Amino acid sequence: MNIVHVLLSGGIGSRLWPLSRKHSPKQYLGLFDGRSLFEMTVRRNQQVADRVIVVGNKDNTHLSHKAMVSCGLPYNNIVEATPRNTAAAIAFAAFSVNPDDILIVTPSDHMIAGDEAYQKAINEGVEKAKEGF
Repeated sequence: MNIVHVLLSGGIGSRLWPLSRKHSPKQYLGLFDGRSLFEMTVRRNQQVADRVIVVGNKDNTHLSHKAMVSCGLPYNNIVEATPRNTAAAIAFAAFSVNPDDILIVTPSDHMIAGDEAYQKAINEGVEKAKEGF
């Protein structure tokens, strides 16, 4: 059983205009001491996850790759040729792993404060999943 961090990264850069554009959605902008929301999300979950799957659209693949190389972590990439929705992205990831793997599904563009509380909640969720919940 592996714990897999599924990182949803399908944004199109429309919410933080003019900084964010189609070619540079907000999750990839280095706005936090040079780090992006994408990178912060990866690092936040790297202590618990055995592997990472990035699900995103074809326009962001190069940005995801660059960020993952920067983090120094191996990952698998699922590229949506046409943007679908969150449920489809999660389904693509779920079909690509073993049935007994535990998925931690997160957006790549959220700011989360309270690292200790977050880690506690993730660890409790993983334990519940291991118990069959």
